[in-house]
Amino acid sequence: MLFCQWSTMSIDQYHVSSGAQNMQELLIDVDGVDGNRQGSLSDSAGAGQGGAGTGAPDAAAKARSPSKHTRLVSLDMVRGLTMAVMILVDEIGGVYPRVNHSPWNYVTFADFVMPWFLMMVGTSMAFSLRRYLRLDNEGRRVPKKQCEGTKKVIVRSIKLYLLGVVLQGGQWIDDGEDNPNKADYTYGWNLTTIRFCGILNRIAWAYLVVGLMELWLPVVTPRVNGNCARSRCGGSPHVQVFVHQAWKWLLGFSTLLLYLLLTFFTYVPDWVSLYGKNSTNVTIRCNVSGHIATPECSAASFWDRTILGQAHLGEWMSKRLPECSVNSPGAGPLPPDAPAWCTAYMYDPEGLLASVPTVLTTLLGVHYGRVLKVGNVHTTDGTEGSQSLFFGGGGGGTT
Repeated sequence: MLFCQWSTMSIDQYHVSSGAQNMQELLIDVDGVDGNRQGSLSDSAGAGQGGAGTGAPDAAAKARSPSKHTRLVSLDMVRGLTMAVMILVDEIGGVYPRVNHSPWNYVTFADFVMPWFLMMVGTSMAFSLRRYLRLDNEGRRVPKKQCEGTKKVIVRSIKLYLLGVVLQGGQWIDDGEDNPNKADYTYGWNLTTIRFCGILNRIAWAYLVVGLMELWLPVVTPRVNGNCARSRCGGSPHVQVFVHQAWKWLLGFSTLLLYLLLTFFTYVPDWVSLYGKNSTNVTIRCNVSGHIATPECSAASFWDRTILGQAHLGEWMSKRLPECSVNSPGAGPLPPDAPAWCTAYMYDPEGLLASVPTVLTTLLGVHYGRVLKVGNVHTTDGTEGSQSLFFGGGGGGTT
């Protein structure tokens, strides 16, 4: 199911904006855990105490929930909190720009929402993909199940991406910025300028890569003198969680390394701005590598312009920079000495380069979900240990 609830109550019971309702899609794959799956799921009391979960949710809580699955209360709490923060910054960001998204460098309160969503997606994947990672009698994964999981991940990623294009790929025909009396709030899509990147698009990318990693990268099982004592291979359970998933951590940190290498070593030549109110046919002088102070000569904007094309970018974030607005960090008139690139279509705030390391952010969520739900402590008999954490609290024992 593409849409899902973000708390133990239906989203329809909340009076929120239509934009916030559409953002439920960010919380993909959070159906919880089927009752017949292995491992135990902490109830709210067990999770709060940091002990091993009982696997039996409170009867009253189950009766209140419209979901047919057992709910992970801590995840629902964070999900609801993140949705509330998202609505808050969307509503007041224009009035209080310092809580709005940072136009380039630095971090504001609103900038934490996207990593939180990615973390929650990863945490949910530790539950939802578990059914496709069952082991056969010989302790090996079942290829048929892996293929089923792969189909699910690919189809869901495509749906997410297309939904992102529908929601954020178009533009207002005339939002009244130039003349409020002539505002025409008609939303449409122009294939020559459609936006390829966005929030859901970025989550689709992270979900696709991490999902395939979870399904196909092998688990590392260290051997001690040719044997693997129950729950002790790789050291303590706290270490095993990392050792068993070494290939995933290697690939995850590789995306971060790739991002840093491209950011600081991409050579950005001079380029000609083709779009923008005051930046049409203007040559932007760069000829540098590793420029990060402003966006016009950065690697992030270079790769967006090169791969996506200037027509599919915008200036809605860069026009809030101190160099481009007298009201920075809010939007406003251009300063007298504003550079020519201020209104150029340079980059997308959810662009290509910045989306690369979101794989690691989502993987951190998977790790937290794995420790929270099952610990993923493999043993010789094919069973898995179970640990319980509440926001990094104490851990339970292995089963």
